[in-house]
Amino acid sequence: MNYSCDKEIWEKDKAFGDKMHNVAIPHYKNIWGYDIKITDTTGTDLDKKFSIDFIHKDKHNLSYHCQEKFQRYRYASFKTITIEYMSNVDYKREGSFFHMNVDYYIMGYATKNEDDFIYLWVLKWTDLKRWLNDNFTERELLDFLVQDNEHGRANFLAIPINLIPEQIFVDKFPKQKMDGWM
Repeated sequence: MNYSCDKEIWEKDKAFGDKMHNVAIPHYKNIWGYDIKITDTTGTDLDKKFSIDFIHKDKHNLSYHCQEKFQRYRYASFKTITIEYMSNVDYKREGSFFHMNVDYYIMGYATKNEDDFIYLWVLKWTDLKRWLNDNFTERELLDFLVQDNEHGRANFLAIPINLIPEQIFVDKFPKQKMDGWM
């Protein structure tokens, strides 16, 4: 394995994620109010242990934990929510799906020039996980698995967006109902 190449890919992906986080902030302010305060927790113990990428506080000083997942334009046609299932399939290391402790799961697909989103979905994490566990057996969930052979040893649940019930969404960009738009 060429670790210098892996590190280079990781650094590019990290830079992309940081860039898209900044692009997402105006969307977050539209959802939660312009006076929210955002604290980045990427790389901290909160991120490593609980998959918390950032915390936002509202005008009442209430804190909300968030996980972001951004994909490049070339993946937008998949229209899926992707959640890390195993962080390393070789060592059977459980991924974010098992230990995420957030209020909101945010999934976005960047525009071609990465200055906005084609899609940006904010979902209530506990409602999404409860829905997945209530409606799919473990075997059925594994049918959604995709392996990341490009970047590492992780695999992901790729849940088609049109399967997810409306009530699990906090917000969707662009603004449109999920029924029939796919």
